[in-house]
Amino acid sequence: MPKNESPFKLPENRYNLQLFHKLLSQPLKGLLLCQAFPEERLRIIEFFNKEPLAKRIHAINMVKPIMGPMALQDAIINASEKFGPGKNIFFIFNIESCIYLSKITAKEFYRQMNLIRDFFMKFDAAFVFFVTESSLKEMIQNAFDFYDWMKFTFTFEPENKGLVAQELEQKQKKYSQPSKNIEYLERSLKKITDDKEKSIRLFELGKLYHQMGNYDRALERIFESLEIEEKYGDPDIIAGRYNEIGVIYRAKEAQKGPDKYYKSYSANINDFNWHELLERIHRKNVIPVIGQGLYWVETDPGDKSHRLLYYYLADRLLEVVGAAPQPDENHRFAKACSTYLKFTGHKYGYLSDFLKKTLLSVRLIPSNYLLKLARIRNFDIFCTTAYDDLLAGVINSVRTKPLKALSYAITEKHPVIAYNSLNDIGKSQSTLLVHIFGNIKKNIKPAFTEMGILETLLEFGKDMNSDRGNRLLDALKEKSLLFIGCGYDDWLYRLFIRTLANKPFFQFSGDNRPRIFVADNFNIDKKNLSQGLPQFLVDNGVEVYHAGNPGYFVDLLFQKMGEYYPEDIIQPVDFPIAVFISHEDRDRAAAHRLASHLQKDGINIWLDDLKLKPGMDWNEEIIRTIDRCRVFIPLISKNSRRIQTEDGSLKNHVREWEKSYSKKGLTIIPVKIDDTNWMFDKFANFPFLKIPGGQKRGNYRTLVKTLKGILLGAGKGNT
Repeated sequence: MPKNESPFKLPENRYNLQLFHKLLSQPLKGLLLCQAFPEERLRIIEFFNKEPLAKRIHAINMVKPIMGPMALQDAIINASEKFGPGKNIFFIFNIESCIYLSKITAKEFYRQMNLIRDFFMKFDAAFVFFVTESSLKEMIQNAFDFYDWMKFTFTFEPENKGLVAQELEQKQKKYSQPSKNIEYLERSLKKITDDKEKSIRLFELGKLYHQMGNYDRALERIFESLEIEEKYGDPDIIAGRYNEIGVIYRAKEAQKGPDKYYKSYSANINDFNWHELLERIHRKNVIPVIGQGLYWVETDPGDKSHRLLYYYLADRLLEVVGAAPQPDENHRFAKACSTYLKFTGHKYGYLSDFLKKTLLSVRLIPSNYLLKLARIRNFDIFCTTAYDDLLAGVINSVRTKPLKALSYAITEKHPVIAYNSLNDIGKSQSTLLVHIFGNIKKNIKPAFTEMGILETLLEFGKDMNSDRGNRLLDALKEKSLLFIGCGYDDWLYRLFIRTLANKPFFQFSGDNRPRIFVADNFNIDKKNLSQGLPQFLVDNGVEVYHAGNPGYFVDLLFQKMGEYYPEDIIQPVDFPIAVFISHEDRDRAAAHRLASHLQKDGINIWLDDLKLKPGMDWNEEIIRTIDRCRVFIPLISKNSRRIQTEDGSLKNHVREWEKSYSKKGLTIIPVKIDDTNWMFDKFANFPFLKIPGGQKRGNYRTLVKTLKGILLGAGKGNT
């Protein structure tokens, strides 16, 4: 490394960077620690970004989003699956900020790191943790198992210790004369055009007004900053703004006296009763009610922007009828459906067909919120207000036992709820998913419109008090309900909660009673957080998460469950395998083509060349994978007809086929990839598909449709 390329002036830092660079340039596996202040850390990362090594480096910022050890594990897995083995150096930084924003102690954080030590050791990669001196001491004391396999530690000193001290002194002086600073910052606001810079100034002003005791002006300025930051969606910055709002409200409360009660309405994230919620989930005593506000999707493979699915569907419906898109508001999808139905003469079939076709072009974003909820194994019943099968697919992708889906809708002939085996609730060991307003694939007339939602809720309430609804009623009465991202307007939300809970609001509170928890984007008057629906819910014993963003709430919930009850999180190693492709060695190219096409169509594939690594017991791993997979696809060809080796033993692909045939409940779909007339004798009675060369030809689309039906629990194969 040429000396003039180094970003450091201190000789010891230049030398350390040279050693660090040389070490990472070689194949390396293990833990490395880089002790550096934020400025030095930034110089190091920027240096490597300009190096050829950048192709091998994946940086993980632990505050974007805020992640604990379990979430860090997920981020590494996602990066590994997305980029492949080429990215084999992980830079992990901002641990200190993550611990601070998570409101947990460093001791708790690093003890959690011990639990995932084996996960890191199995990866053929180098993990570089950037830490401060105090963090390193905490790691040594509390993450001793994790730290024990550390390879190297590099220490970088501050380049200008005098400047660091000077900056600290200036920061202390900054708030020593608040009135002068307020005057200067207020004047400068008029000249600023950059939103981010304006947000920073507004936040500084809010803190200065707080220091002066002008709480109303402080809240006004910080709320202005918050409105700007919500456009950018950086969770740690938004959390900081809300936290400051909560601090100011408590200071305002103390000024007015003990008879003024603000705490329950404060935007401070810590005011939410996390302990009670986590404990109830751990006891399997919570049913999540998942709204459309968690369904974030990619609508174009080439576009990295994410959209709420039901906003996207609403815009597409309005586009068809020539109406202008509506602003981001509650009931946006329901209103668009009403407009479309009026345009088509209330043809529900047209609406359902259009939605089914449009849903084929979208996919959930990676590491989506639904996936995190599905991985909390103690949720055995899910309710959703969505009309699609996306949540069902996510649940089936992480849980071994197939999902059982139930749905309601008011039928065209009878104004009653149409049930799909509701009496199985309580009997089945599978996870249950309840579509409260119907499913476009199972119901003729789902409750798409506001009128349909209202009528369905009224009938739902009647039926839940009848004999045939008693099993679901018992489940809803006995367990706490967690409403996330449902997004209804004031009075409809009250009716929705009251109907599902099936008891008066005044019965929602009490030590021995099921609690109601709500996390949503409320239309709150930002200058008075204690108005409207949140005020009503809090007054009636509902635990309300005020930070506003339901997706951020799910991130925190998953992180906290992983930290306090790690055994309740389904680990990736335990995920079921969707489809196992088995092939003869000479058919490897066709197998790879087919696997690639299926993966692009959203099917989780296991293929030996992609999954087996040096050091594994390949036979044992293959047997274990066949036991976990849902569908087995043997590729039938002229090459696979030869079933024995020269010494008379069975070839590998035949042993896999024998194993698959002996497993009960496994769906087997033989696929012919050439013009052979031969078929493996034990598969002779199974219907087969023809997909020449593993290309998107022949029966490929039939295969995709069949696989998606099976994986969503909507179809059956050969067993």
